[in-house]
Amino acid sequence: MNSLRALRAFRALRAMKIIPGLKLIIDSMLDVIPKLGNVTALFIFVFVVFGTIGMELFEGLLHYRCAYAGFEPGVSDEADFDSEVACNPKAPASDFCGQGETCAYFESLPFYGMMSFDSVPLAMVTLLSATTWDTWETSMFCLMDITGNWWCLLYYLGIIILGGCFARNLFLAVLFEEFTQLGRVNVATEKMEKRAAELKGEIEVKEEKVVPTGFLADLANSSLLSGASILLVLVNMVLMCMPYYGMSDEYAANLELAGSYITYAFAFEMGIKLLGLGCGGYWSDGWNCLDGTIVLMSLSEILVTQVLSFLADGSVPQMSFLRMLRLLRVARALRLMRSWQGLYSVVATLLRVAPKISSLFCVTFVIMLVFTLAGMEFFGGIYTEDAGYSEVPCPGAVCPNPDLAEKPYYANFDYFYPGMLSVFILFTGEWVDSSLAAASVLGPKVLFYFIPCMCVGSFLVMNIFIGMVLSAFGEEDEEEEGEEKPAPEEPPAPAAPHSDLREEMPWPQEHSLCLFGPRNILRRACEGIVSNKVFEQFILLIILASSYSLAIDTPLLDPESATAALLTLSNYIFTAIFVSEMLLKIIAYGFAFTERAYLKDGWNQLDFFIVVVSVTVIAAEVLDIPALAPLTSFRVLRALRPLRLIGRIESMKVIVSTLIRSIPAVLNVGMVYFFIQSVFAILGMQLFAGTFAMCQEDPTIKGKHHCEDQGYLWANPPGNAFDDFGQASLTLFLQTSGDLWETEMFQAMAASAPGHIPVRNDFSPAALFSIAWMFFGAFIALNLFVGAIVETFNAISAETGAGSAIMTGSQLQWVQTIKVAVQTKPTKGVVAPSGGLRLWVFNLVMSISFDAFIIVIILLNTVLMASKYYQFEEDGWPKTYYDYGMRFFTTVYYVECALKMFAMGPGGYFSVGWNRFDFTIVCTAALDDLSVDVSAFLPISPFLLRVLRIIRIVRILRILKGVKGLRDLVTTVILSAPPVFNVCQLLVIVMFIFSVLGMSLFGNMVLQDNVESHANFQTVPNGMLLLLQTVTGDGWTLLLQDTKVQESSGLCTEAEGNCGTWAAIPYFVAFQLVGTLVFLNLMIAVILDNFTSLSEQNPDLVSPTDVDGFMDAWSELDPEASNTLPSARLPELIMKVPPPLGVMGDGDEADATALAKKLKVDAKGGVVKFADVLLALSLKRYLDKSDLTESELIKLEKDVELQLTKAPVEEFTA
Repeated sequence: MNSLRALRAFRALRAMKIIPGLKLIIDSMLDVIPKLGNVTALFIFVFVVFGTIGMELFEGLLHYRCAYAGFEPGVSDEADFDSEVACNPKAPASDFCGQGETCAYFESLPFYGMMSFDSVPLAMVTLLSATTWDTWETSMFCLMDITGNWWCLLYYLGIIILGGCFARNLFLAVLFEEFTQLGRVNVATEKMEKRAAELKGEIEVKEEKVVPTGFLADLANSSLLSGASILLVLVNMVLMCMPYYGMSDEYAANLELAGSYITYAFAFEMGIKLLGLGCGGYWSDGWNCLDGTIVLMSLSEILVTQVLSFLADGSVPQMSFLRMLRLLRVARALRLMRSWQGLYSVVATLLRVAPKISSLFCVTFVIMLVFTLAGMEFFGGIYTEDAGYSEVPCPGAVCPNPDLAEKPYYANFDYFYPGMLSVFILFTGEWVDSSLAAASVLGPKVLFYFIPCMCVGSFLVMNIFIGMVLSAFGEEDEEEEGEEKPAPEEPPAPAAPHSDLREEMPWPQEHSLCLFGPRNILRRACEGIVSNKVFEQFILLIILASSYSLAIDTPLLDPESATAALLTLSNYIFTAIFVSEMLLKIIAYGFAFTERAYLKDGWNQLDFFIVVVSVTVIAAEVLDIPALAPLTSFRVLRALRPLRLIGRIESMKVIVSTLIRSIPAVLNVGMVYFFIQSVFAILGMQLFAGTFAMCQEDPTIKGKHHCEDQGYLWANPPGNAFDDFGQASLTLFLQTSGDLWETEMFQAMAASAPGHIPVRNDFSPAALFSIAWMFFGAFIALNLFVGAIVETFNAISAETGAGSAIMTGSQLQWVQTIKVAVQTKPTKGVVAPSGGLRLWVFNLVMSISFDAFIIVIILLNTVLMASKYYQFEEDGWPKTYYDYGMRFFTTVYYVECALKMFAMGPGGYFSVGWNRFDFTIVCTAALDDLSVDVSAFLPISPFLLRVLRIIRIVRILRILKGVKGLRDLVTTVILSAPPVFNVCQLLVIVMFIFSVLGMSLFGNMVLQDNVESHANFQTVPNGMLLLLQTVTGDGWTLLLQDTKVQESSGLCTEAEGNCGTWAAIPYFVAFQLVGTLVFLNLMIAVILDNFTSLSEQNPDLVSPTDVDGFMDAWSELDPEASNTLPSARLPELIMKVPPPLGVMGDGDEADATALAKKLKVDAKGGVVKFADVLLALSLKRYLDKSDLTESELIKLEKDVELQLTKAPVEEFTA
């Protein structure tokens, strides 16, 4: 009945049709559903493949866990003896378990049955956690312990990249494209309306303003006053960031006085402008309106404060509305937009999308309302004493009844407000912890609610927010389109040939080091060495070797060991080689002032810095002079050596060049983000300063004074707070990443007065602060970084001639089609038999109906393979039917293979790529069947059997061949793969550098709950695994807390040197900025760019992807790839070519004949050529379906052919 009552929640959807402004959002969401269906299908495809692989590899393994002493299998209650620690049953229990514990098999599964590979559906739940990057490492660490191997990491890397990077971001790409198209329509509509108004004379002509004159007017408009006001704005921001909890009254009074002086200074500026410009001139300017309003409100706040202070006998009043008035002073930072055009552009972009976002807020609220009401029906009131939870509050998490646990955290559905919070948490992608709480009572069936809720919120609603923000950048470009652009600059004159530089010049021109002229023998010899490819490869090998030496130089290495001595010697050798390389290049090219000087190259500057640091550190260590001892601290900078690889690998240099180009746009976005974060940080300090603290030794003590009287410590719990601007900014930054952001929200909800213990409050309005920050900080401001990078991509594409900045969409698509058509050659096809039975079989296996039948067989076979589960052999009949089904499907594949080989012949069969693929799978299936029969009397590795079964699932890839929607998405993935691989290469180098740096900072640190045996900084591989967890944003805030551990926690001692350090804060923040904000956003930008490029192609026009269909049809009629075809067979060819080039499925023979007669194709000797027909069909389609004239198309065609004859085509790929 609860399920039926939950359907009543959908009544709330009716509200959307009566709320103004929502129709456009709803229509866009409905229009994009079919496209999202294709992405969902691809998502399920990836999950089925990886789920089946995971089940074959890991089924049953997660049942092995450490059992407390006294456990008897089949007798003891498993819940009482389960330590929830995974173990390897083939290894000694002491390697994983505590003293007296044993490694035992439990019938139950971890995470209340939610973490498992015992069946494909359960495996897909685990895969979903890896795809959403939420608690994915827990299952991986368990499998690494149980199997004792690191290869589990490869499996998880596959799903993290394919699922988390590609499949998940395809949802964003589809929504981004939808709102980009919508934005273009809006821009075009606005232009038309504006033009119509101009024609009708409806636009009012603005009166010409009278420019004021005089000294005060000149002063008001002077750069001097503008510069002084900007300086005051910056000082004002600094002053507002300076308060902290616990500051003295004198300090607070001085800050208040300084703030008043700033206000008086702004009032003085306002007075100058009012006198100089006049009242009307002042208030007619929007910026002056902002300034004047803030000044008047600040003066009012000062006046009210003085009056209330006088009435209160001198004490400063602390009233909420006064706090809000003070907060308005932060808005003065907006004045920076007046002189910072880039900042103004970003803010204008946000304002442009604000109306859509406000409408989407309403839609989001209604959708959340539906899920909340449904959740209350399903899960309301489930946390009772019978379920093991306390009904009364538990101060400090200490319940009066020790047998009961505290009621689950605020994410529950007992009431409407907590229910709405729970749904919002799910919408942000934090679904595992919430579902675990419900699963502890009701079991894994709760996933039927939590997973759909998370998917709708995270994949649809939140991606719509992001898509709107990103599309706003595109709208700005559309508005600028059509404006007069400056003529392109002439290319610079080519540099003088290399030989010209060798002409002797008067000293010291072009003399390296003022000693070696261009024709000097030594200089020419050095130049020959450094320009030799063998030398470059040798240096590359040395860089790799030096990086490996850094990896094995762990903090746990005995300094007196032979390995340590060898590492020291190798460091000297590597440094000597790098110094030699530097000197060779300096002699060859000059140091600083020659035309090709060493330091004029950015990569050489990086090499120079690293070499100088290495030499300095070695000198300080060898000379052992006390004055030079501080220089040895630069030894940690050796971790930068791998950066030298970037300058020697071209693909990485392209990525870095793109990032460098995006720096100005990223700085503008960063300023906006900093401003928004500063506003929330200052507000957070005013609301929550000093309210998170509690008694550390006894959490039940309710007051600070009582705690300190007992000799205990009153401090903030591990985590973050709002006691000062630095802590507040760090807390907000951590929340922005989305990792356990709700923890800080719950702390804010529990906050009471400073000096009093936090008290749980499920209905606290303080939650609105964190929700507002997640919307404005995480979903809007943070994703501006992606928009900035996408904008850089578009600019680079336009400059290289690959973008729409110099061509219309139809012209660009025509040029791309011509390039492919000219370069494409016919391929050999299968020759049809002359007649008889072979011809009949040939027509059968080549028919569309036969392909459809095989696709259905593959789908049914996939479903059968996915229906297998752990220990299903013991159930009897499922195993029998499974075996019968597998043998039936295998027989069908055998028959298909035999029929095709009989009809086509061995040569024709193996000439087709898909046939070779099918034959490989069929052979694998045969080996699998044979191995099962032979394993009864021959020892065959079970792992080999699993691999053979896994290969069978790859057959599902054939489905992608026939489904266009999926094929386009796969094309996006394929196009994005090379640039994403380049980004991953660069990310691995960055992770290696940070791992080496982490070993220096945290290598000796004590292991804890989060920095543990798998993820730590004791070795480089462990450090990179920890950083992989960090870059996915999963639990990295807990890792940060562990690396800050201090002696007061009782977990470490300074004497042993195993405590953490506050350097963890800049370390992890820097890695998050580099790893997440740069590289992960760069991957998103690559996928968006490639998907948009495909989506922008007009389906009515010919695109490069349509050429494949023409090639397949041509190969059927010209199996020998002779490049010619009798002109009489043109209608037959057109009948076999799918639209838009042909009429297959859209017309009959008469239509094909009519089209053939209209083609302008050369048919000398009664034959036509491959390229001529392809170009003629393309030209005919463009003439019919585009606004381009025949002369324009032919001119573009000739230009492209001329370009291709001169040089190979080079297209930009990010």
